[in-house]
Amino acid sequence: MDRAAALSTWFQDRSNALGLARVDLPRQPRCVALGFDGSDQSLEAATWAAHLGQDVHVVTGLDISAAVFLPAEEAPLTPAWAESIRSHVDEANPALAEHLSGCEVKHHVLETGPSRAMMQTARDANADIMVVGSQGKGWLQRATLGSVAEALCHHAEPPVLVSRGPWRAGPIVAGVGEDPGSSAAVAWAARLALMWDRDLVLAHAAHGVPEPRTIDTTGPRASLAAIPWPPKAGFQELAEEIDPALLVVGHRTSRRWLGSTAVSLIRNAPCSVLVARGAGAASSASSGGA
Repeated sequence: MDRAAALSTWFQDRSNALGLARVDLPRQPRCVALGFDGSDQSLEAATWAAHLGQDVHVVTGLDISAAVFLPAEEAPLTPAWAESIRSHVDEANPALAEHLSGCEVKHHVLETGPSRAMMQTARDANADIMVVGSQGKGWLQRATLGSVAEALCHHAEPPVLVSRGPWRAGPIVAGVGEDPGSSAAVAWAARLALMWDRDLVLAHAAHGVPEPRTIDTTGPRASLAAIPWPPKAGFQELAEEIDPALLVVGHRTSRRWLGSTAVSLIRNAPCSVLVARGAGAASSASSGGA
C-alpha cells in the first residue's frame, strides 16, 4: 500500500474520534497565483510558489485611487508611476526569475487593489492555490489598506498560503477540530506532505492535554498530537516546539472563527500558514498523484 492510500485508511479509522468528515485529498496543485509587490517577503513567497505548481501567475495590484490618501509631498500614484512599477515586475526581474526558474510564468499588473487583483487572476486562471507574503513592504505598501493576506483568507475560494520566510524543510501540521474546515485542512496538509515527502502531524485541540503530547504515531509518517485549548494558543505552542515548515488550518467562511484562530496564526505564527476553505476546498479525487 502506498503512502497516500495508507493515509486515507488512517484518516478513516480516526474520523469519528476526531469529528472529521471524509478526507479526500485535493489534486496535486499545478496553477499558482502569487502576489508580488517587490518586497523581500513577496520574493520569499515566490519560493513557495515554485514548489507548489508548474504554472505561476505573478500578480501585482495597483490601487491608483488610493492616491487621495497620500500626503501631498509624496509622489502620486499616477499612471506614469504605475507604468514604472510594471517595469519592475516583468520577466527581466532577476531575483523573481531566479526563484521561479523552471516554472511557466505569466505576469499580471492590474489597476485595482492587491487582494481584488489576486482573486480576479486566480479566478480567470483557475488557480489551485494562492500565495502571498506575510507583510508586504514594497512599492505597494502605501497604496494598500488593510492586510491583503487576511482579505484573501476571508474571501478567496482557493486555499491561501501566507509565507513567513522562504520554503524550507520541516513537518506539515494540520489543525483538527469540530469545524467543517478541519477536513479541508487535513486534506491539503496530507497532499503537501506527500508532494514534499514530509512528516504529517494532526494537531487536535482539547481541554486538558495528556502527557506525553503525541498520543498516536501509528500513521504512515503521520502522528496525532493534542494541543491545549484555545486552538490559537495551542498551535503557537506546538509550532515553537516542533518547528514545522507549515501550519494548515481550515476555515468555514465564518468571520468570527477566522478572526480568532487563522488570523492569529497569520499574524503571529513562527512559520508559514495555509488557510483552506471548508466544503469544496478538498473536493478532488483522493487517488490523485503524489
